[in-house]
Amino acid sequence: MILSVKIPKHLQHSLYMGNDDIIEINSSKFQEWNEEGVYDLSYELLYEQNEQCFLPWEKGEEIIPKLFAQWRNLHEQLEAFYKQRNVKEALPLMQKGIKLCIAILFWHNNRPITCQHWDSLEKSGFSLPVNFSERISFIVSRPQLYASYKALSEIMVELEKLIAIDNLKRKFKKEK
Repeated sequence: MILSVKIPKHLQHSLYMGNDDIIEINSSKFQEWNEEGVYDLSYELLYEQNEQCFLPWEKGEEIIPKLFAQWRNLHEQLEAFYKQRNVKEALPLMQKGIKLCIAILFWHNNRPITCQHWDSLEKSGFSLPVNFSERISFIVSRPQLYASYKALSEIMVELEKLIAIDNLKRKFKKEK
């Protein structure tokens, strides 16, 4: 079923929607895992509309490894583009990488993505890399820069380690 969804303020960001206020979503495509939902916030938008859909933030242990696999593929392509100084080709891949990073962070913390108040994530109990909000703000504002690519790569490495540590902590808590 195709739904026209008004984008709530907390999900509006040029990285995802450009200047659109309304988006059309085929809700039947998001009843189970569909990677498109990472790039256009379909899961979050359907959830906001109280529509039945897959909730990836409740299935982080299953979904996050898939997102890291996508990142590794993007990372290789980005490395090649930046070696060739081909910023034009790298830009859309950087935008995908940024969206993967944000999805991994939020879904690991068992929460739907929000595009506002990234600077207050630490205060709201998020498990996140050091200086995440400053670093992601830099990356989002200048995604075409090689420095942004390197910063995003570092965040992804840190996220992978952080998630491994958090998963071990959860495992030990369950065993006790």
